[in-house]
Amino acid sequence: MKTKNHLGLRAVLVALALLFIWGNSLLPADLSGSESEFIRRALGPLITQLRLLFGHFGYTFDESFLVRKLAHFSEFCVLGILSTILFFPMKLRFRMPLAACFCLLAASLDESIQRFSSGRSPAVRDVVIDLCGAILGIAVTAIFSAIAGLIRSRRS
Repeated sequence: MKTKNHLGLRAVLVALALLFIWGNSLLPADLSGSESEFIRRALGPLITQLRLLFGHFGYTFDESFLVRKLAHFSEFCVLGILSTILFFPMKLRFRMPLAACFCLLAASLDESIQRFSSGRSPAVRDVVIDLCGAILGIAVTAIFSAIAGLIRSRRS
């Protein structure tokens, strides 16, 4: 059975993810901070549990800092998944490095955009966090792709 390629749909999904990420980077610091505060409140019980867990080891953290960094990680995890899917027609050994390079470029541009946002500045640390999120997304996609391939090969 032949399946459709759907390259256009995959490209649109990647473009929408990039618009979301870069749109958030264009927000001034005060507006971005209020969004982070909303998420922090929504995740309050989870953050409280994390604080208790890490407190046993003598570690404390700034809740809003944690939320902002998790947002970076999560956005780029989704971008890693979508970019890997975008490059599906390629062999796996090319698809994963290409998706990682694409995400690294997107993360670098994301941090550069923040130069032009009021009260914000680029940080290499955020590029590293973004890339780690993307690599997780790429790995998850590769694992699910391998499992799907095994299932397909057993059926035939």
